[in-house]
Amino acid sequence: MTAPTIRATAPAHAISAGHDPPDATSGQALVHGRELGPATVLLTILGDIDAAEAPTLLDRIVHRMTGYSQLLLDLSKLSFFDSAGYSLLHRLDVFCTRASVDWALVVGSEVTRLLQACDPDHAFLTAPNIVSAAARLARGPHRTPQLSVLR
Repeated sequence: MTAPTIRATAPAHAISAGHDPPDATSGQALVHGRELGPATVLLTILGDIDAAEAPTLLDRIVHRMTGYSQLLLDLSKLSFFDSAGYSLLHRLDVFCTRASVDWALVVGSEVTRLLQACDPDHAFLTAPNIVSAAARLARGPHRTPQLSVLR
């Protein structure tokens, strides 16, 4: 597999390597990044998201999405996803809201199962595949405008 082509407009630190190196000894999840446009990055996570992985994974996701205003997070190929993963999604949502980043989640069976139990209000923008997620983001802003109080 070859590394993805990086456009000159991409922040070099965000997706320069294409993916994080796998660490077979730690079971660390693999983060693969690809720019879909000047404002949009696709991050695909492979492996497990559990209590051991979630704290460092959030930092790696935030680092890889720096400089973009849209994120597609593909979790469709995860082999394990538990409540620590749900907590990671909530913290990522808070970060994206504060940073004015629109994002969508591509879900697979592991994530769908947990979201059915933990997210009955459908707080996250989800889609069954990357094309659908990109189309949902392309429809426009999804953030509620934050109004400041005039004094």
